[in-house]
Amino acid sequence: VGEDAYFLAWTTTPWTLPSNVALCVNPEETYCKVKAADGYTYYMAKALLDKVLGKLATEEKPAYEIIEEYKGSELEYKEYEPLFDCVKPVCEKQNKKGHYIVCDTYVTMTDGTGIVHIAPAFGAGPRSCAGAQTRENRTVSILSVFFLPVNGNEFLTGLLSPGKILQYAGSSALLPLLM
Repeated sequence: VGEDAYFLAWTTTPWTLPSNVALCVNPEETYCKVKAADGYTYYMAKALLDKVLGKLATEEKPAYEIIEEYKGSELEYKEYEPLFDCVKPVCEKQNKKGHYIVCDTYVTMTDGTGIVHIAPAFGAGPRSCAGAQTRENRTVSILSVFFLPVNGNEFLTGLLSPGKILQYAGSSALLPLLM
């Protein structure tokens, strides 16, 4: 928010992106803000820069230039604009905060970008990471917003909160994938 830069986040489940409520970094790893050869500015793990951006290099131009370096913990609570605005109205209605960086050591430097997309309705890792974010007298209970919106055409439209049963109007074949 407030700058022309992008967090390169990793997911193996792109269908969960509309339910994104946070991005997670490893607090102990080094992250960089880089100007890439494609003209964009990105945040991602330093250890994965060459693996992810290396193909952008040409004989005339390197793949990227490091602008700044950060420990993952320094990025905590930094806000970003989500790809989809599905969760924003729900968060506002519940007076909750969403779309900022959280930290957890489960984020590794073996695959992806070192930044993990968090959609708590879709897995134990994201739920534990989201549920652990109560620090510095800031209760940021992402976990209380399980956004799992689906209509009859299997488009995202609704809300699943802890303790409530998902009211699903679409295909029952998709339901097991979502739970």
